[in-house]
Order: sequence, then C-alpha cells, then structure tokens
Amino acid sequence: MQSRFLEKEYNADPYLSISYWNFIFYMKYHVGIMFACLQELLNEKRLSGVFLPVLRSLPPRVTGFSLVAAGRTKGLKNRARLPMPGSGPQLFGYSMESSFLPYLMAVMWMSFLLLLSVWLRAKVTFLQKYLVPAGIIAGTLGFALINVGWIGYPSPEGWVPLKVGDFGIISFHLFSFGFGIIGLGCFSTHTKGRSMTLIKGALWIDLLFWLFYSLQATVGYGITELYAKITGSDLTAATGFLAGLGFAFGPGQALSVGMSWQNDYGLPDCVSMGLAYAAAGFMVANFVGVPLANWGLRKGYATHGTKALSSDFLKGLRPEDKQVPACQLTTHSGNVDTFALHFAVAATVYGLGWIVCYVLKYFVLPPNYQTASFGFIYLYALFAGMIVRLVINRTAANAFYSDGVQNRILGLTIDYMIISALMAVSAVTVMEYFIPFILVIAACTLITLFGVLYLGRRVGSFGLERLLVVFGLITGTAASGLALLRIVDSDFKTPAAAEVGLNNVYSLIPMFPFLLVSVTMPGGFGISGMLTMHAIMIAVCAAILFAGHRMKIWGPRQF
Repeated sequence: MQSRFLEKEYNADPYLSISYWNFIFYMKYHVGIMFACLQELLNEKRLSGVFLPVLRSLPPRVTGFSLVAAGRTKGLKNRARLPMPGSGPQLFGYSMESSFLPYLMAVMWMSFLLLLSVWLRAKVTFLQKYLVPAGIIAGTLGFALINVGWIGYPSPEGWVPLKVGDFGIISFHLFSFGFGIIGLGCFSTHTKGRSMTLIKGALWIDLLFWLFYSLQATVGYGITELYAKITGSDLTAATGFLAGLGFAFGPGQALSVGMSWQNDYGLPDCVSMGLAYAAAGFMVANFVGVPLANWGLRKGYATHGTKALSSDFLKGLRPEDKQVPACQLTTHSGNVDTFALHFAVAATVYGLGWIVCYVLKYFVLPPNYQTASFGFIYLYALFAGMIVRLVINRTAANAFYSDGVQNRILGLTIDYMIISALMAVSAVTVMEYFIPFILVIAACTLITLFGVLYLGRRVGSFGLERLLVVFGLITGTAASGLALLRIVDSDFKTPAAAEVGLNNVYSLIPMFPFLLVSVTMPGGFGISGMLTMHAIMIAVCAAILFAGHRMKIWGPRQF
C-alpha cells in the first residue's frame, strides 16, 4: 500500500517523492554511521559497561551494519580500525587527541581565561590603574598554569596536559591572519585624502622599526656573548640575536628563524628562546606601553582622546547608556551573516598567502630558505589583503564591505594572539637563560623607550598615536602597536593604523638581505655577517633620519 501511495505521489509531484526518498536514505545512512562509531568504541572497551547491553539486543539493521554489507558505508569499519597515533577514540582513521582536539581545547582554555580576565580587570584596582588589557592578564595566567601542567583536558587514560608548542602554532597563525586584515585596510575609503600623510607616516614608522630592530639584536647578542664568556657557560650566544626578532618581528619570525637555526644547523634552544623574547616583548609593550598611553591621555596629547579617564574606561566595560553599535549590517542574515561574510574575506586572504608561500617553497626558494619562508606568511597575507581590497574597491562588492566589521575581527585576532603567545613560552628554557635573558630585556626596553620618546615627540601631527604604534610595533609586533593605539584612538580615526600596514611596503627593500643573512647565519655568513648587517642597517636609518631633520620633515619637540 505504501508503494502505491508513493507511486501516486510521484506521478503527481516527482520532487516530493524524490525528496522523501532522499530524506529516508540519509537518515538511515547517518544513523548507521553513528551506530558504527559507537560499535568501534565498544570494541575498544570504552563504553561497554553502559551501552553494550542495549546494543546487543538490537538487530543488525537497526544498528546500521546492514548498510556496511550493502556497500553504502563501504570500508567504514576498516577505516575506523586503522592504527593511528594518540590515545583517544579514533573515528574514520583520525585520532582526535593527536589532530584537532588539542587545538580546540587550547581555544577553550584561552576563552575561559579571557572571560576570567575581563572580570578581574573590572574588579582589581591595580589592573585598572595600569590599563592592563584582558589579553595580557589571560596570557599571564595561562603561562603560569600551563607550565605547571594544569592546562589540559581529561581522557580515558587520564589528564592530558597541553603543550606550549600548541599555543605557539596558534599564535603564529593568528599573527599572520591579522596581517591579512591589516592589508585589507590599507586602501580603505577611510584613508582617502590622506595619501601624503600616510606615505610620510609609514616611512617614519619603517625607519624607526629597522633602526631599533638592529639595535635590539646587536645589544641582545652582545649581552648574551659577554655573559657566556664571563661565566664560562655553554649557552648559545646566538640566541641573543633573537631578541630583535622576538621584539620587533614577533613569534612568527622568531619561530621560523629559530627553527631553521635549531633544526638545520643544530643550534640548541633557539625555538624556545625566540618565543620567550616574543612573549617578553608583549609584556614590555603592555606594562611599559600602557602607562605611556595613559600618560599621553592624561596630558591631553591624544588627537581624539580625553584627559580624564572615565570609570568605565578603567574597568574596560561600557555601561548601558554608553554602548555603541559594533558595526553596520551589510547583508541580510537570512542569506549570510555580515560577520561571516567578512571573516570569509579575511580567511580567503590568508589562504592566498599560504598559496604564495607554497609556490615559493617548492618552485622558487633553495632548500636552505624553505623552512624560514613560512615565517613570512604574514607578509604574503598582507599583500594579498592589499590586492583583494583593490579588487573590492573597483567592484560592486565595495557596497557590502565594511571596515568596521573587519576591525572587529582584527581586534578578536589580536586578543587571542596575545594570549596564545604568552602561553607558548617554556619556563624551563627561560630559567636556563634567566640572567642574560633579564639583562637583554632590560637593555632593549630602555633603548627602545628613550629612543622612541625622543623621536616620536618630534614627528609632528599625530605624534602620540605614532609614538605608541612604533613602540608597540618594535616591542610586541603590529598587534601590540594597534592595541596601544586603541587606548588613545579607539575607533582608529587617525591614519596611524593604516600606516602600520603601509610601512611593510618600504620594508621590502631591506627584507631580502635580512632573509639572506639571518636564515643562513650559522652555516653561511656567521656571527660577523649578522653584526655587519645590523651595523649597516643602523647607519643607513640614522643617515636618513638626519637628512629628514635637515629637510625639516621632523624637528622641534611637539609635546
């Protein structure tokens, strides 16, 4: 009778009948897969005490194994039984614990710590006084917890601690992902009419970036080498160069160059120390940069800031009467969410950066450069973002693209990147280098702070904003510079944010010799080659700055 009914319905409305049969088939298919997966867990004696009495009483057709016999899930049981690394349940040949689950747990831990930190910022006066961002609080808590083994997840074999390397990988990708978004903002309509201002500001930022990067790397190596000779220690003095990479370039470059030195040339501790200097840079950027931004606000030096800091600003939470819309909706949610659309644009840009990276690795670069090439994904993503934005500006897509939405995604990326970078530091390695590590950080901080203060107060317009951006850029990467900028320019009304992205165009000139010398340093140019490169960089930047002073591009102190 059922078949006659369906035949009648098919003749009346074929689509209805086909849809019905599709629904029945897919329901049976997915239910079968679910029971097959449960059976695999039972075979491994993980849930036998709970579900085995129930499943044993069910016929094979109900459990879905008749589908296996029919060929609709051909090979399912064999794929589920493949030996895979990891201790957790294996589904379709993938061990969750050894693949995706650790990173999912890492994001969950970062999210929990971020929520806790938002509450602490709202309650603790000390944190309010120094305007410590929730990301720094969360990262500091995470650093302490992960190094005592408290950050992890439960499994049938017991507690599985997460590794600092998991957070290093997350930080690396978030850093590069954020640069793709910065590239998208380089040619925004918000910056129209400011072309000359952007060009001058970006050149200024780039000069200070390379000047202080070279100073940090030289001082870092000098202190580490001197300490090793005085104490007779067998510490790897070359790790001192990573102070400049960690401070100015961030975890991405510090990790890539450190991996090349450690894996390709056998220099120990380069990866851990590179990430440690990167984490220290974040701490300096915030615990020195935030009071600096606070000072500028109180003095009234901010272009769009206020002298008095309101209680809601100190607590980091807007009261109901001061809340503002985060962004405008450019799409109908019934079609696609506006946030999802802009995230898709950012993710596509990052994907294009990876494509460029792979092409360079397998078809262009020699073997010695292939490992380090991944450290420059942020640069590939930046230019991909710039190109994509030019395309958007010249098509109908421009009407549906919002810089406000993309800035929210950038802010999210910055917060999680800071947390993960701090949690990626190994306390054991840092303790081995503790004394030279502290000395290097102190020296680099003082040189950078006084140098940026002297030059930044003489740059002219948007002096405080550019000063903070530069300080954050050369102590904790562009993300830190933008985070400091948000304190005095919360809506990015000044061109300083766009200048951070545009300065990378100027960086292309010194980037190639930097890559050539730095990556192959242990087996090629050596320590003397590194020192020579940094000396030349310092001399060139100083000469350009002197010429700029003579041409009155910068001059008397402005504040």
